[in-house]
Amino acid sequence: MTFISNLNKEKKDLEARIAGLKEKISKAPGGTLYAYKRGSVFEYYYKSGENPNDKPVYVHHKDLKNYTEIARRMYDTELVKDLEKELDIVNKTICLHTAEKSADNFLKKHVGIGQLILPTFSNRSEVFLQWKNTPYKRNMKHPENIKHKTIVEGLPHLQPRDCPDTTFRKIGSQSQKDSPYMNKP
Repeated sequence: MTFISNLNKEKKDLEARIAGLKEKISKAPGGTLYAYKRGSVFEYYYKSGENPNDKPVYVHHKDLKNYTEIARRMYDTELVKDLEKELDIVNKTICLHTAEKSADNFLKKHVGIGQLILPTFSNRSEVFLQWKNTPYKRNMKHPENIKHKTIVEGLPHLQPRDCPDTTFRKIGSQSQKDSPYMNKP
């Protein structure tokens, strides 16, 4: 599956989840439940949403089971907000990823210019291959401490002690021999 098809699947899942939660919220009873901690115990208060001037009513701990639907509705409302934010991010990512890139669009419009700069792209890959294949110096004092195995460690006929230690791979203008990160033998 491609990146966009995964995002589209995630978008459908989020939309279905949001729709299910909104339906559940619409069927739940109204009002607000408040919880205050008094010492080591919570006290619960209920306020109906009918009149904003009403004071919250104390809910005895024996009656809390009747108010679980209200608490769940309050949680689901916050969860819907989070899921809608996530859906918005997924939609924006899909739009950004599927939009035509200006560089690609430029090359489509100006085919002649694209043919002129095409050789520069291939030269970059040749330089990369040269750099990649250049041998470099290794610290041979403690081969047992190597965290990342290389091709040389995997070949029994070519062990690290057989590698020439006189060649250096240059990075910019500084060679690895002069690098402060290179261990001196």
